[in-house]
Amino acid sequence: MTYIDESGDEGIKRGTEWFILTAVIVQKENDLKTSKAIDDIKVKLQIPPKKPFHWKEIRKKHVSKKRFAIEY
Repeated sequence: MTYIDESGDEGIKRGTEWFILTAVIVQKENDLKTSKAIDDIKVKLQIPPKKPFHWKEIRKKHVSKKRFAIEY
């Protein structure tokens, strides 16, 4: 399983200075464990289960939530 995320905007007229693309490859036998960890983080950060997990929303929240997400 591969989890892919991007940050920034490579827009034609006014993109951001940086565009970042990240991929995390998880072995098949660890996929369920990884999905569960993401679900646990979403619960602790009060993100609805079906809502995508976006850093831009976490960074707007309380500092302790940002610290939790980084340290998890």
